[in-house]
Amino acid sequence: MMARVVALLTLSVALVTTPASAMPFAYVPNSFSHDVSVVDAATNREVSTIAVGNSPFGVAVGLDDTRVYVTNFGDNNISVIDTASNAEIMKVPVGQQPFGIAIHPAGTFLYVANQGSHTVTVIDTRTNELVTTVPVGTRPSGIAVHPNGSRVYVTNQGSNNVSVIDTADNSVAADPLPAGAGPVGVAVDASGRRLYIVNSAGRSVSIIDLATRRTVATLGVGASPVAVALHPSAPRAFVTNGFSGTMSVIDTAATPPAVLTTLSVGGSPFGIGLDASGARLFVTSEDSNQLWVLDGTTYALINKVPVGFGPSALGLFIGPGAGEVCDTSELEAALAKAEAARIAAEDELARTQAALKVSEAALLTSEEKRQDLEAALKVAEAALLTSEEKRKDLEAALKAAEAALLTSEEKRRELEAALAKAEAARIAAEDELARTRAALKLAEAALVTSEEKRKEAEAALLAAEDKLAKSEADLKLAKAALAASEAALAISEARRVAAEQALAAARTTIASFVSSVFGASIDLNMAAAVRAAAEAEVAAAQAATPNDRRVQRAVQTLSEGVSAMNRNDYRKAVHLFADAVAQVRR
Repeated sequence: MMARVVALLTLSVALVTTPASAMPFAYVPNSFSHDVSVVDAATNREVSTIAVGNSPFGVAVGLDDTRVYVTNFGDNNISVIDTASNAEIMKVPVGQQPFGIAIHPAGTFLYVANQGSHTVTVIDTRTNELVTTVPVGTRPSGIAVHPNGSRVYVTNQGSNNVSVIDTADNSVAADPLPAGAGPVGVAVDASGRRLYIVNSAGRSVSIIDLATRRTVATLGVGASPVAVALHPSAPRAFVTNGFSGTMSVIDTAATPPAVLTTLSVGGSPFGIGLDASGARLFVTSEDSNQLWVLDGTTYALINKVPVGFGPSALGLFIGPGAGEVCDTSELEAALAKAEAARIAAEDELARTQAALKVSEAALLTSEEKRQDLEAALKVAEAALLTSEEKRKDLEAALKAAEAALLTSEEKRRELEAALAKAEAARIAAEDELARTRAALKLAEAALVTSEEKRKEAEAALLAAEDKLAKSEADLKLAKAALAASEAALAISEARRVAAEQALAAARTTIASFVSSVFGASIDLNMAAAVRAAAEAEVAAAQAATPNDRRVQRAVQTLSEGVSAMNRNDYRKAVHLFADAVAQVRR
């Protein structure tokens, strides 16, 4: 098929006698194959390939059509091409990562935007030597020169504005012009009154009135717009939309300016330009590795010219030819046949481009997914705030447990005081028993001395024995009271130890819960620890006040927590155990 195309083109050229005037050449930098494709606009054929530096992007054709200048992004220099021999004749060092490039209307100076060093390099085209380096904004990308040569406009992709350089002394205006997000391409209309700025990140085009420095309009275009070109005679501006695979057509005469239509122009369109008459429109397609040729008035597709890999062409890449078509009908007919043959050969490529558009649509959908993720993040932040409130509740429960422990300590002290009183009573009873025994001995002595006294002593002895029996009974009662006090003290001590253990378990559980909120997940061990602490505290409360409704509710809540734990829902189980503890402490 390609052989037929070449044969038809050769036949067409043979049928030509003398063209009315020569068509220009297009010079297309190919960023992936590191060369420049030279395309004859008369035949829509690549006639030469010129090796240059690494990752060429920007291009500027000299006004006399004898020189072409190309920025080599990866080599920090520019290539100078001789158009007569289609060969690189030298390289000129510039700043880091040169991108956009433009030439002064007089053809005397070049202006190169260096993204990596945030500067503009000025070069004398007569000597190809450095004149000066001008600091501008962050990541300068595109460059345009005013038609009268007095000003240079530089888009700063990282600063979201446009630096203005006075060409008389290469000084930068104090106040940059406004722009949208991520400005790249830029152009000044022929009258020098309006500046057109392509905002890549903002998906828009800003139109600035240079006299008032105000924004006339901001127009929405496609995704990731890159470059802009102005029609030389009609009120039209053309913008390439990289991610959308389209070209936006703007009516610049409307009030306010407006987007007329959007056309598909291949995968990832990048550079765009017109010939001197505006009869032909040229668009580079990075993904298709083609130069699309369109009618400058109807925007109908004329041809797709294969070029190198990753064609870019930011800047003026169309030579200053007359721009008129040949005047022979034979050539037109032959070109039509060649176009039909080429389109037939590119059916498979068209299907591939359709698949690429589907992928680009998916890319646009990813922006919506990003917004969904942001919404989910806000929900997560709200949940984190709720967890913080629960952490505060647990801290309050810890304080209540500490208060309960202090109360148990006071009760222990009261029991110790009661025990001390019981011990004093026991000592007093023993003293009384000792005195009674002494009296009994005296009575026994008196009995030996006198029978009468014996009887009296016996009577006294009986009385003493009655008193002794009563004292012994009192002593037994005191011992029983003492045993009861000691038992109560033991129970209080056990409760105090249990309370301390529950408090320690609660502190451990709270620490584990706080840890889980801020990074870890709740597992079986953590849930079991919380369960043990909750069961201990509920059991203690049940023993103390079994008929209390709060205690009964706590027992029910504890049972629900055990059920959740058996279902492996540890987070819910922990929440229920904490609620049970809070219920018995209210």
